[in-house]
Amino acid sequence: MPKKYLSLTFDDGPNTVVTPVVLDKLEKYGITATFFVNGKYMCDETKPVIDRALALGCEYQNHSLTHAVMPELEKEEIEHEVYGNDKIIEKYTKTVPKFFRPPAIRVNKLFFDTITDKFFICGVCSSDWSKDETKEETASIILPQIQNGDVVLLHDSAHNMKSAEALDLIIPPLLEQGYEFVNISKLFEIFDVKNRKYVIFSGVNKEHNYNME
Repeated sequence: MPKKYLSLTFDDGPNTVVTPVVLDKLEKYGITATFFVNGKYMCDETKPVIDRALALGCEYQNHSLTHAVMPELEKEEIEHEVYGNDKIIEKYTKTVPKFFRPPAIRVNKLFFDTITDKFFICGVCSSDWSKDETKEETASIILPQIQNGDVVLLHDSAHNMKSAEALDLIIPPLLEQGYEFVNISKLFEIFDVKNRKYVIFSGVNKEHNYNME
């Protein structure tokens, strides 16, 4: 039977509260993930968390410097949010991100025309960022959507412990279904995906529907 792959991703970290619990879950199940980070949280305080994730085989990708909304920015501000964050991520991880997840998945033509060297990523998601969604609801929304080659979008922001706890409901069923969890770079390499302008991927075969602002 052909192998099935997916990439588990987390937004809005790193921090010293929730991210370590996420790493505990990843270590428990022997899998890796990708963290789409805001550079403002990459600092000496979070460096031990960053280093632990890297030691577990996780990777870091770009979610903007300050979680700024791209359509609200001018060209120079967009460049600062994306490439300024690249520099911080490179400082702490020794790698330059190839993937960018726009905050709130809000984009416009100026954004696409300004940032031309990255894959843009959304993912299979729920409202796990909302205090009103339970971990059970998060799992029940995400699991039925998953297909081979998908990206799963969750959050490890400091106030969001239930998303970390939801992993015990999300990961085991997918492992039982034969999925292998790989970092997003590896996922796109396995499926030999070529980047395309004005496209946001939710998986290697799945494009996110967005409104151009």
